[in-house]
Amino acid sequence: MVEVIFLKEVRGVAKIGEVKKVADGFALNFLLPQNLAELATSDKLKNLEAKCVSLWRQERKRQLLNKKLQQSLNNRLLTLTVKASAAGNLYAGVQAEEIAKIIKKQLGIELLPKQIALDAPLKSLGEYPIKIILDNVTAQLIIKLTPLKQ
Repeated sequence: MVEVIFLKEVRGVAKIGEVKKVADGFALNFLLPQNLAELATSDKLKNLEAKCVSLWRQERKRQLLNKKLQQSLNNRLLTLTVKASAAGNLYAGVQAEEIAKIIKKQLGIELLPKQIALDAPLKSLGEYPIKIILDNVTAQLIIKLTPLKQ
């Protein structure tokens, strides 16, 4: 048995970055020639550990940033003035892209439209709870659609 570090995912065997003991023949005839794995020497294991620590720190920073974003977005009321009929129906529905622009303009927070969970475009005046998905956290804000004065 030989210990290897997997450089690529091998279905049913290991994922990227895993260290496993495999049969000598499997390593020498399949994994190593196809650059799917490399022999696990002490130097390479130390490098892998350092890389894992670095990735963990980056992930932790991203989680903290998402928590701050969640706190700044939660229960905020954003107002959007739109063209609407006398009955309160909008002439053009408000999409996730437009909501992302409003958030950037009013709060200074840049979001991707795919982070805004919107089942269907908003088509009438009123207040709507909007869910924002930030990886492992969700925030909710309120969009208020008001008519444009003519």
